[in-house]
Amino acid sequence: MEVFISGSLMAASSTIRLAFVVLNFFGLYRVFQKMGMPGWKGIIPFYNMYNLYDKVWESKHFWGYLLAQIVLGIPMGDASSLLVSLTDLALWVLLIAVEMKLYIALAKAFGKGTGFGVLTFFFAPICLAILGFGSSEYNGAKKNRLLTGINIHRPSRWFFLCGHTPDQNVLAEVVHDLPVECCTKGLLVS
Repeated sequence: MEVFISGSLMAASSTIRLAFVVLNFFGLYRVFQKMGMPGWKGIIPFYNMYNLYDKVWESKHFWGYLLAQIVLGIPMGDASSLLVSLTDLALWVLLIAVEMKLYIALAKAFGKGTGFGVLTFFFAPICLAILGFGSSEYNGAKKNRLLTGINIHRPSRWFFLCGHTPDQNVLAEVVHDLPVECCTKGLLVS
């Protein structure tokens, strides 16, 4: 009797996991289509994450994500060493933080808030289906920019954090090219 119950539970668990994976793939397929990319790029593991990082954040963060996934996947044998345990813990925390930041950037690219991005981290298949099949539209990602937050009232006092003082004419051209939402905070300080 116990074998039958445990076998039934394993079958039910496997069915639920498969349903979540299929829902995740369909959601990513539609999300990629809404972002103007072919939907098939959303169903290939690791390639879909690379494209997601590239489109809504920066592709260089994907390589850190991939490296952490590889290192965490290596069996450590008897991992009783404190250093190994702390390294694993630090990598898990880093991986969670980077992936959560990705989902927050994805949510904001679709006009949703930070809370939806955090929910996407915990309930990715459901939230990706909401983004993909819902009424939200892709607004484009606001990737990190070097120059943000220009104070146009005192351009002569602006300097880069590295200490270089830009020419006022160059600064005026930079201010002209930046969108209004960039003029609140950033790497330039007065």
